[in-house]
Amino acid sequence: MRPHNDDVLVIGSEGDIEGAGAGAKATLTAAAGSHRVMALGKELVLLHRVDANDTQLLLAGEILSRTTLMEATSMIAQAQWEGELEIHAPGSLRRFRIADSALCDAWSNVLSERLGEVMVSGGLLTPDQLARCVLEANPKRRIGEIAMDRGFLTQEQLFSALRMQVQRIFQNALIEESGHYAMLRRREGADASAPMLFMHLPLQGLLMQSVQRIDEMALFRERIPNGHCCPVLTARAMRISLAGSLHPVVALVDGEHSILDIAKVLHSDEYQTTKRIAQLLQIGAIEIKAQRKLDEAEALRVIARFNQVLRRIFETVTRYDKKSDIHWTLDAWIRDTELRTFFEGALRPEGTIDATRALQHLKKVDAERPIEALQQALHELAGFAMLSAGSTLPREAERTLSHLVNQKLTHLRRE
Repeated sequence: MRPHNDDVLVIGSEGDIEGAGAGAKATLTAAAGSHRVMALGKELVLLHRVDANDTQLLLAGEILSRTTLMEATSMIAQAQWEGELEIHAPGSLRRFRIADSALCDAWSNVLSERLGEVMVSGGLLTPDQLARCVLEANPKRRIGEIAMDRGFLTQEQLFSALRMQVQRIFQNALIEESGHYAMLRRREGADASAPMLFMHLPLQGLLMQSVQRIDEMALFRERIPNGHCCPVLTARAMRISLAGSLHPVVALVDGEHSILDIAKVLHSDEYQTTKRIAQLLQIGAIEIKAQRKLDEAEALRVIARFNQVLRRIFETVTRYDKKSDIHWTLDAWIRDTELRTFFEGALRPEGTIDATRALQHLKKVDAERPIEALQQALHELAGFAMLSAGSTLPREAERTLSHLVNQKLTHLRRE
């Protein structure tokens, strides 16, 4: 059996792996080795590496909302756990070393959270100085050391920049709204790569500082859906006086640069740039234009997540009624409604959406926010699928399926 989603792993009735999507296969390849299977009911199975036998899993979970990581980190601080907190979110990976209820070190693969970007945004380096340091950088000489050797900054300023970097990585991690996290503790004596420098930033203090960021980001998202939106100047922008900190942003507002583009040019992060965009929006200096182009990767991710819901509905119906015509019912309904503009000819017999065909339709949809329009269409499809399933299922099976589907759809709405 071949999986229909990139991140799906198919396990047969005998416990054998029958198929894996490209994403799942890449994950398994990276985790090659011996693992202990930890089953938490039928819905959750964890694989814990045992070939090195050097770690203990203290905590793991799924990020369901903007408060998930805040609550998890608070619990870690109160329990005084020591170890490594790893946070996987769409497009990012961050790791933190925690000891004595304090943050000791942080690592991130996000461009805006690199030390050089932090030093430029903090006014410690100019973009030109950073570019010169990057040219000389190598595995033996880091950006900070080169900048200090060249006289661009002092040792004290470098330490301040490293502290700023750790704080930025932590604060940006806390505003993630989807993904997974795990807290691991290495056994005493286990070989672990130690950081060049240890900080000691109390977690509770960092959490208190981050509350405002989380609340502000929630407010920003009411008017600025995501970082792919493109701001455009209004006529009013030419008639009002702007604060100096807003001038660099305004200089890049042309209807073509997205918020993420602007952040990259300014060596800033998404939060700080979104905050300035929100200020300009508040005074009427800009308007938000629909994102410049369809984010195909995001569309495919949304379809893959909804396919998990649709496939569960079809599998449940088929289990109770082998001759079910739910596929024909849904396909006919799609053709007779406005959903044909999204899914005509895209519904597979097993109930999932052909992502390639749906993406072709989506490119032709006249919508200001195509991803949101796709999500709405998928919600309607899932709702009608549940209504159709209800007429073929026993009452208890219908209640169980309805509860599961509602949970998954709620999760998807929060994303």
